[in-house]
Amino acid sequence: MALNTNPNAHLDLYSLISREEDAATLAWIKKNPRNQLKAELYVAEHAARLGGKRKTRDAHAVELYLDENIEILTEKLLQHEYRPSPGEAHIITKPVMREIFAAPYIDRIVQHYVVDTIYPWWDRRLNHGASSCRLWKGTSFAVELLDRHIRQASLNFARPVTVIKMDISGYWENFVGCLARGLGRWNILHDGGGNK
Repeated sequence: MALNTNPNAHLDLYSLISREEDAATLAWIKKNPRNQLKAELYVAEHAARLGGKRKTRDAHAVELYLDENIEILTEKLLQHEYRPSPGEAHIITKPVMREIFAAPYIDRIVQHYVVDTIYPWWDRRLNHGASSCRLWKGTSFAVELLDRHIRQASLNFARPVTVIKMDISGYWENFVGCLARGLGRWNILHDGGGNK
């Protein structure tokens, strides 16, 4: 399967298949859900590789036997036996001191698979102004939107307005806790999470 290597493109299985391989590859994928999952895991691995983690020892170990690792991962997901491995905690100081958790490379592949699966569903439902981690949105979009709202609220800077900058403390730790308690269950293998 020939892959598009544009890091800004949303990785979609069907857009990544080259023209000359369309018929044979699509026939193989549609043959059964296992093939589709396996192909989507290859796409997710490609996305994880583009994320800059390719130089790690863990990534090299997975890529050395990529076909076998994707096969094992496919089987674990289909049998509902996949469990994320413990990540490594690191303290970084730039731009501010904070603790980050680095997931093992195989878990990063699953993360990309889950995000690619549920992203379309969530994207249609999120507020237009939500810009974090969304395609074609980001810091520039958020700053322009804020500027537009300030201009509107202040009647083009004719009256004062107050802007409050807020953050959710411990967001990821609380989010993971919610998932562990079953508040965020997704049946991604049967429902796809991204129903149109």
